[in-house]
Amino acid sequence: MLKVRRLGAVHRYTVQCVLPINLFNEKIFLFVYFWMMFIAALTAYSLALWIVRFAVGNGRRRYVKRHLRFVDKLADDHDRRVTARKFVHEYLGEDGVFILRLVAHNTNTITVTEFVVALWDNYKTKPMVVKGAPNDVDV
Repeated sequence: MLKVRRLGAVHRYTVQCVLPINLFNEKIFLFVYFWMMFIAALTAYSLALWIVRFAVGNGRRRYVKRHLRFVDKLADDHDRRVTARKFVHEYLGEDGVFILRLVAHNTNTITVTEFVVALWDNYKTKPMVVKGAPNDVDV
């Protein structure tokens, strides 16, 4: 019991020690701290993985070829090597394959395969025209 004098009157207060509550809060925040460190490590790993996927050109080509093989769109050896390389590097580019990987990450393989097949058919039927080139030369 705590006695406090104010304006000539004595007020009595009953107080309770809050150290056990502080220990409980300490355990909660310790768990939250380690959880955040775990999530930060997973995020760093995921970022490194996406950077490697984005930077490696051979992986981009392999990724698109795998989806084209699912539906047998690569007919002969020439298509596999030359046309697929041009399709990935000139038509899709780095950002196109990156978007396909993001779609695959958020949907499923069938959806991405349908996208790749539609883009492949569009690439095979319509030649790509480079704007600003002399006489709009077909690539």
